[in-house]
Amino acid sequence: MVEQHTKLSITSGSSSLTSHTEVSNTNSEAGDKSEYEYEGSCSRYPTSEDVQKNISNSRLRSTWNERGVFFLTGLGFTTGLQGVCVFPVLCELHGGAAFLVSTIALYLVLGIPILLLETGLGQLSRQSPAALFLKLCPLLSGLGFSMCWSSIVFSVSEACLLSWSVLYIYKSADCNLPWTHYHNYTGMASSAKYFAGEVLSLSPGLEIFGQIQGHLVLGLAVTWCSVAACLAAGIRNTGKLCYITTPVTFLVAGILVVRGLFLWNENVSQALSPDWSNLTDLSVWLAAGCYVFHSLNLGLGGLTAISSHNKQTTNLLRDAILVCLFHFVWGVAMWLAYTCLLADYQVSTHLPKISTGGPWILFVVFARGLAALPHGIVFAMAMYIMVFFVGLGTLLGTLLMLVSTLMDFFPILQGRRGHVTMAVCVTLLLLGLPLTSQAGFHIQLLLSYYSVKWPLILYALCTSLAVSYCYGQKRFILDLCSISSIKLRDVTMTHMVVLFTTIVPTLLVILLLCSFYHTHSPPDGQTPYPQWAKIVGWLMSAIPISILFISAGLRFFMLSRKHNMTQSFKLLLKPDEMWAENLASVYHTSSCEKTTMTMPIIVAESKNFYFGESVNTNDGNNNLDEYFDRNPHLKTNPEHSSF
Repeated sequence: MVEQHTKLSITSGSSSLTSHTEVSNTNSEAGDKSEYEYEGSCSRYPTSEDVQKNISNSRLRSTWNERGVFFLTGLGFTTGLQGVCVFPVLCELHGGAAFLVSTIALYLVLGIPILLLETGLGQLSRQSPAALFLKLCPLLSGLGFSMCWSSIVFSVSEACLLSWSVLYIYKSADCNLPWTHYHNYTGMASSAKYFAGEVLSLSPGLEIFGQIQGHLVLGLAVTWCSVAACLAAGIRNTGKLCYITTPVTFLVAGILVVRGLFLWNENVSQALSPDWSNLTDLSVWLAAGCYVFHSLNLGLGGLTAISSHNKQTTNLLRDAILVCLFHFVWGVAMWLAYTCLLADYQVSTHLPKISTGGPWILFVVFARGLAALPHGIVFAMAMYIMVFFVGLGTLLGTLLMLVSTLMDFFPILQGRRGHVTMAVCVTLLLLGLPLTSQAGFHIQLLLSYYSVKWPLILYALCTSLAVSYCYGQKRFILDLCSISSIKLRDVTMTHMVVLFTTIVPTLLVILLLCSFYHTHSPPDGQTPYPQWAKIVGWLMSAIPISILFISAGLRFFMLSRKHNMTQSFKLLLKPDEMWAENLASVYHTSSCEKTTMTMPIIVAESKNFYFGESVNTNDGNNNLDEYFDRNPHLKTNPEHSSF
């Protein structure tokens, strides 16, 4: 049985309907006391049909319980493993500290604008990407579903890395790190042999699939159980968890940097010294752009899903700048730790080409550097716990996006978030079982190189164009300023419009073409991938693109049955009018006068209206009937009412 009490608070500009539902059956979320906000015009009382419609349209949506939760959750999502596995190598190859200059520039003109674009769409619409693009631009109605496909592939690949980190956490608890002296090997060779032989039992290539390995399945199960436990408890409990995972991530990074500074020598100074001539190389700027885009996990839709649970007054501009600032600090910290721990040798001369990036850096190069430290067990355990927390924060964002999509399109699932989360996690666990085989490392590289590289750039490009030329970029910026209580000068507004409508799309097109040109078979030690593996990789990356074209074709076919071809194309590029007006009514209307009533009116649902129950006026409660009897002019002229 469901006991529901509804409180209607009369405020200026909009009415706030806060619902606290206590569910006593087994389908409820245990301990979930999510707050639901209703945004709508207060020109009339909300009916029961309004409430049901708003629930199905995600207008009634659970929100983060504190202001800092969105910042920590968004920071945890964007602080991915790229900062550990990729950024140190990019700095080493592209001029040391000089590479930081190009990275900062790309943060300003690419990272912050796209991050603001995705979070702004989520907070304004309060919907998942799949439901959002149906209303924003009918031509891109399949874009949200394409993001879901890429999020599934990305989650499977990321969970594989976390399963390896679970094993390293367990092995780090031993008295002696097992990769220090493995089969009479020492140094880097020992950690490489341990990772390839003991952990992965790596096969020579994709042709040899090998066996499913029990210890990897166990690590994968621990990963998905952790994700399910964090999300199934509800949005508010997930936000509270980020108060632990995100600060611990930066705390461990700071500890590693401080410990590494005690190892400073001439090799460290040489590695950090800038080579300014690299800034004239176009490839350096392209590498910086690709790093900024992919390390922030843009294009996956996770930021849109996370921000859809924001309160209306969240200052997105401030949070976007802070997220990118802390993300940059995180990358620099890992680069310093990498350089200081491993300054006594050159990676490129002691390791095969496969080790110059990706998971090999994390589980071989860093493992060797930590093993050489006094009390290396403590630092190794802290390092791989940090890695697990980093990947966990990213998986929480992608899973939240998938779960929100299911709940937006199937209202019957409302109130069953725990069950939906468990079902999604079990499905992704089963999909990740092939990566626990002896060929799992090769499959993971295949997924990461083909399915989650250039498609994400295409998604961001489509989103940018849809907001700029369908919804209206100036209109979007005004909406952001309205919810953030920010007033921009005309000059600043003009610069932001030019940035969003010209510079950002141009940079995304360049990165997209660059990704197409450099897409090739992932390195596989000494044996290249066979031709059939390349075909499989391209087919997997073509699936989300086909979803885009099929959805656009279906929408055009449906419109062409009622309109001619020209009108159909125009309607495909036009946002849904009711949806756009709905946003305007929420964030820009002030049709209600300010009332002096400070006491909430307790109302109960009867038939189609929420009306005030008959109460004794002497007990201090407000009564609508008594009020209208004393003020008949308000009853005959509803538009002048404060209610």
